[in-house]
Amino acid sequence: MGRKKRKKDHKKQSSQSHNQRQKPKRKSQNSNQSQVEQLDAKRTNASATELGHDGGGPADPFRGKSLEPKTFGDFLLLGDATSFKNTLIEYLPMGLLTFIVYMLTLCPTVPGGDSGELITVSTQLGVAHPPGYPLYTMLGYLFSNLPFFTPAQGVNFMSGAFQIVAGFFLFATFRRWQRNTLVGWLIVGVFSFSPLIWRYAVVAEVFTLNNLFLSALTYLLYRLFEEPSGKWVMRFAAVFGLACAHHHTILFFVVPFFLCAAFFHRKTVFEPKTFFGSIGVWAAGFVPYFYLPYASKPLYIFNWGHAHTWDGFWTHFLRSEYGTFQLASGKKDYSNFLFSLGKYAVDTLDQFLIVGVVPIIIALLYVVFKWGKQKPFAKTLLFSVIFYLFVFHILANMDLSNRLFFDIQSRFWMAPNMIMSLFFGWGLLMLFQRALSTSTQQMQRSVAAVVVAVAVFSQIALHYELEDYSQNQVFRDVGISMLDSVPKNSILFLRGDIYVNVVRYLQAVEGYRTDVSALPFDLLWWPWMKANVEASLPSVNLPSDLYRYRKRHYKHFTLKELFDANSHRPIFVGKLRSDEMKNVSDSYQIWNMGFLNKVIPKSKAFDFREYQEHARGFEKYLPPKREDIRDKSWEAFVYHNYWDRELGRARQLFAKAMADGNRDPNILLYGAGIMKKIIDNHPNPPLIVHKNLGVAYQFLGRIDARYNTPMYEAWKTYVSKNPPGDKDVPNIKRILASYEAQRANIMRARQQQRRTGPTVPNRGVSSQPKSTK
Repeated sequence: MGRKKRKKDHKKQSSQSHNQRQKPKRKSQNSNQSQVEQLDAKRTNASATELGHDGGGPADPFRGKSLEPKTFGDFLLLGDATSFKNTLIEYLPMGLLTFIVYMLTLCPTVPGGDSGELITVSTQLGVAHPPGYPLYTMLGYLFSNLPFFTPAQGVNFMSGAFQIVAGFFLFATFRRWQRNTLVGWLIVGVFSFSPLIWRYAVVAEVFTLNNLFLSALTYLLYRLFEEPSGKWVMRFAAVFGLACAHHHTILFFVVPFFLCAAFFHRKTVFEPKTFFGSIGVWAAGFVPYFYLPYASKPLYIFNWGHAHTWDGFWTHFLRSEYGTFQLASGKKDYSNFLFSLGKYAVDTLDQFLIVGVVPIIIALLYVVFKWGKQKPFAKTLLFSVIFYLFVFHILANMDLSNRLFFDIQSRFWMAPNMIMSLFFGWGLLMLFQRALSTSTQQMQRSVAAVVVAVAVFSQIALHYELEDYSQNQVFRDVGISMLDSVPKNSILFLRGDIYVNVVRYLQAVEGYRTDVSALPFDLLWWPWMKANVEASLPSVNLPSDLYRYRKRHYKHFTLKELFDANSHRPIFVGKLRSDEMKNVSDSYQIWNMGFLNKVIPKSKAFDFREYQEHARGFEKYLPPKREDIRDKSWEAFVYHNYWDRELGRARQLFAKAMADGNRDPNILLYGAGIMKKIIDNHPNPPLIVHKNLGVAYQFLGRIDARYNTPMYEAWKTYVSKNPPGDKDVPNIKRILASYEAQRANIMRARQQQRRTGPTVPNRGVSSQPKSTK
C-alpha cells in the first residue's frame, strides 16, 4: 500500500511538473496574445514600486492595479492600458471639459487672418491659398452645413473638434507609454488650454487638424516601437499620406520619425511587402488633392490659382508662389535663426504655466545624460523635436520684431509643444516619485489629483478672458464698415489679409453688398488672376495682364492705368505704398475715408458733404478696448490701424482747410472732433494730436470766442509734455500767457462790473503756430 501510494503521488507530481514545463510553450504558440499584452500583464500584477519606466526612469508611485473602482484613484485608473475602450473612457472627462470650454468661447462669426478665406472656400467649395488644404476644405463644407450652426460657426467649431481628437491621441500615447491616467489628463489639459492652442481651437484655422495628424502619428509610432509589426507601419503610412494632403510642415516631424523607425526596426520597416504596401497607402492619402482641379475650374474671384491646369496644380502644391521652403514670400534672413529660437523658448514659458518648463527640462536632461538606458521612443521624441525646431527656424524668414509677424510664426510652435507635453508629463512623474516615494498609495493619488485639477483649471482661468471669442465681432464689423462706406456699384480694390478675407466672406457667404466689385489688387501680380476677374467681375476693366508698381513690360499695368480704365465708376482702394501714391498723385486725389481711401480725379473739386457721407460707415465702427484684446493679434492690428487712420483723416482735413484759407469752418470743426475723439479714447494719443487740436480751435476762435478755452486746454497739455524739437513751443507759450492774462482781465472786469458796470471786450488770440501734418 505504501509503495503504491508513493508511486501514485510521484506520477501526479511528474504530471504537474510536465504541465508547468509545457505551459510557457503553449502560451508562446498562442497567436492571439501579443507581446504587449504579456508585458502589460506583468506590469499590472507587479507592485507599484517594482514597476519600471520607459527608458529606465523612476517607478510611478500611483499606478492602479485593480480593475474595480474602490477609491478615487482606482476609479480614474482602469488598469488595462492596452484596451482602446478603457483609454477612451478614461479620456472622456477631459474631453468633455475641453468640449465645454471650447463651445463657451467659440467665435460666432468670421475671425481675422486667413479664417475668412477658409470659411469662404469651405462653404463655397473653392480653393484656398497654397498648398490648397483640400482635405480641410472638404471637411469644412460638411461642418458648415451642421444644424444649429451658421456656416461660420460650423467651420470654427471644426477646429475645436479636431483639437479634442488630437488630445485623445496625445492622452492615449502617454497612457500606454507611462501607464498613468492622472498625468495624462494633466498634459492634455495644460496643452489644450494653453493660449496658443486655445485661440486656434475656437476659430477657423488649419493648425488643429495638423495637431490631430501629428498626435495620431506619434501614437502609431509608439505602437510600432512597442510591438514591431508591419500593420503599424502601414497605418502610419496611411495617416502620413492624409497629413500630406493637409499641411506640409508635418514633414519636419515625419522625417525624423521615419529615420528612427528605420534605424531601430529596419527589418520590420523594410520588409518588402510592408515597405511597398506602405508606399501604396501613403500615396492613397493624396487622393484629396484631386479635389483641387475640380474646385479650381470655376473661376471664382476667391479661388487662388489655376489648379485645373498641370502647371497651376504643381505651382499650388509646391507653394512656388510663396517659396517652396519658405514660410512667406521674400528673402530668407538666416540671422534671425537664434533670435527666433529664443522667442520660442520664451513663449514656451507662457504655454506651460512657467513652472511647467521645469519638468520638461528634467525629462530632456534625463534622456541626454542617460542616453544608453533610453528606449527608442524616448530617443525619437527628442530627435524629432530638435529636428523640427532647427529646420523650421532656419527656413522661417519672418521678422519677429513685428508684432503681427510674431503671431503668424508662433502658430507653427503648436507641433513641437505637443511633443514637449509628453516630456512635461514624464518629468512630472519623476518629480512625483521623488516627492511622494514614502507616502501611501492613496495619499499619492490624492496629491496627484489635486495637482492635476489646480494646473488645468489655472490654465483655464489665466487665459479665459483673452481667449474668449464668444463675443468677438471685430472683423465682421470691420467688413460691414468698409462696405457701408462705398456707394452702390462701386469698385473696391482691397489690400491686406484681414480686409480681403472679411469682405470675401460677407459677400460670398452672407450675401452682403454683392453690388460692390471687390477684388484684392495685390493678387493681380499673378498671371492667373486676370481670368478670375474677367469671369467673376466682368464689369471691372484690367488694362493688361499683370499689375506692377512700375511698368517694365508691355503686359504690365500701373495703378494709374487701373484707375483710368475704371474711372466711370466710384473707386475705393486700401492702403497704398509710397511709390503707388507717387504714380497716381498727378492725376488723382486719395482721400482717407477710414479703412478705405476714395479715389477722386484731380479735376474734381473736393465735396465735403460727399466726404462725410462716405466716412459715415467708418464712423459707426468702434474698435475694441485696448485692455480687451491680446497684443500681437489680428485684433490688435485692427485697433492700431483704426487710430492711425483716424489721425490721418484729421491731418488731411486740417491740411485741406489751411490750403483753402480756412474758408469752411465745418471742415476744421469736423477734424477737431476726430482729434478730440482720439484724445478721449486712445490710451496713449500722439503729442501732435494735442497741438493740432489747439491749432483747429485757434482758427475757430476767430469766429466764436468760445473755442479759445478748448484751445488753451489742448496747448496747455501739449506744452506740459515737453515735446522735443518743436520750434513752435515758445510761440505757443506766449499765446498761452496772453490768454491767461486776458482771462485774468476778464475776471477783474466782471468783478468791476458788479460795482460799476463797464465791460472788457474779448479779443481773439493771434500769432498762430502752423499745423503739423
